Formats: sequence, C-alpha cells, structure tokens
Amino acid sequence: MRGVTVLCAWVAIAMPARRVGAQDFAFNPAMQWQGRAEMSATSGGTSVLVGGGVNLPAGYYVRLGIDGAAGQRVQDGAAGFTWRTDLTARFLLDPFAEQRVGWYAGGGLSAVHDGASWRPWVTLLVGREGPTAGRWRSAVEGAIGGGVRLGVVVRRARVNGR
Repeated sequence: MRGVTVLCAWVAIAMPARRVGAQDFAFNPAMQWQGRAEMSATSGGTSVLVGGGVNLPAGYYVRLGIDGAAGQRVQDGAAGFTWRTDLTARFLLDPFAEQRVGWYAGGGLSAVHDGASWRPWVTLLVGREGPTAGRWRSAVEGAIGGGVRLGVVVRRARVNGR
C-alpha cells in the first residue's frame, strides 16, 4: 500500500502543470506612443510646450519614457524659443487597469534649453490616467524640477493594462 502511495505522489509531481483561467493575463510589452501639451513656471519665466515621446514597459509596474517638447518661453516680457527632453520612470499603482482611472508617480532627468544653454534637472512627477477612449488614454500630470509643470498627456492605449 505504501508503494502505491509513493507511486501516486511521483506521478502527481511529474505531471505537467496546466494553466488555469486566473493565469491567462498576457504581458504585452509594446511601445506606447504619447503626445503632450504643458505649461511650466520657473524663476526664469513661463513656458508653453508641445511635444511627444514613447514609453517602454520595464515589468508590470514600471514604464520607462523618453520625451521631447518645444515651445514659447516668456521672461520679463521678452519671448523666446525653449525646448526640453525628459528621461523618466513611472511606477503605476494600477498596471492591469482594474480601476477606471490609474494613478502613477515617478521621476527622472530633464534637460531644458532656454535659447542660450542647457540646464539639467532632477524631475519628480505624479499623474492620473483616465479610461480608454477609442485607442487612446488621456492623463493629467504634474511635475517639479526646473520649475513647476502641469501637463495633459495622450497615450496610445495598451491592449491589456496601462
């Protein structure tokens, strides 16, 4: 009798496991394109920028992004051209889109060109991503680093998750 029990135990261990319904989530690590419009206020003036970029998944909860934006800067009544580039990492609090909206926080590095020189900054950000509308998702984002920024972001929606 003991031999039959041992044999049954070995057969159960050796049997290949099969997937169950709860394991059917497939991580889809595709690029996510985005566009943005934002306003920033610094000690050097106020800027309005428009730009775009791309996000890449770095696991279920983290998205790495690179963005570029250009626009108009006003300082002491004089207008000038400005541009900025960001390298960021966002931590998603709801990566599987289980809620209607999803919050995220992150940080990274920014470089701002004010028409004369580049200035590097450490950036911290927080955002709220809304529900999918067609193939797109919108978000509102606030950031500090080289001033205070408030932006509206439109991202390509992922097939599953954020």
